[in-house]
Amino acid sequence: MDQELLNKYLSGNASTEEKKQVIAWVKSDTAHKTKLLSMRKLYDISLWQIEESELSGNLRTFWSIE
Repeated sequence: MDQELLNKYLSGNASTEEKKQVIAWVKSDTAHKTKLLSMRKLYDISLWQIEESELSGNLRTFWSIE
């Protein structure tokens, strides 16, 4: 399966046809499901890191006195 398509699927940017392709791929082999779930975990962690970084920056801006 194309990595770019899996990334689009995980980020919610895949078209309906692309979603069908990914779902069919996942259903075809349990190893595919395992790979997608692993990728999803990494994707979620990266989102948390971004949110944490943004929150930290916003708090620093909020508390700074100029």
